[in-house]
Amino acid sequence: MTSATERFLEMVKAHFEEKGHHVGWVKIEDSKQMVVQIKSESGYFVSAKFGIRGEHVIIYDEWGRSVAVKPTKANLEDVKSWAYS
Repeated sequence: MTSATERFLEMVKAHFEEKGHHVGWVKIEDSKQMVVQIKSESGYFVSAKFGIRGEHVIIYDEWGRSVAVKPTKANLEDVKSWAYS
């Protein structure tokens, strides 16, 4: 059975792929991170990386900053809002 964090990442992956964004995986030390390329409002492409630490999803931005979020429906909707159709 998959954990809530894994299901969260799968839903994020499916959403961004459906919107036509590139989604890939990178290996950092002993863990994998999902990488999503997003075209920002200014027209530049930026990458967001998603990892798992315990019961949290860790979201990293282009500048190495990170935030830990719980895999909730509200956080999923917030992340999905980053994709422009």
